[in-house]
Amino acid sequence: MSSNLDKVEAIDDMSECLDVMKAFGLPTKGMKTLEEMKTTLRNHLEDLGRTSTRKIGEVSTQPPVAN
Repeated sequence: MSSNLDKVEAIDDMSECLDVMKAFGLPTKGMKTLEEMKTTLRNHLEDLGRTSTRKIGEVSTQPPVAN
């Protein structure tokens, strides 16, 4: 996860940061600075790392079976 946080730190363009935030579905309304956006992204990535309950090997690459 730290490599993703490093990538957030490397963003130096507001439009690039906006694109990343939109990809995660994060709200951008009211944000006026690049630092505000990067803080939101960092917090989101940290939350993702804490909330993951899957273990290695639990994720299947096969589509679900229709009932």
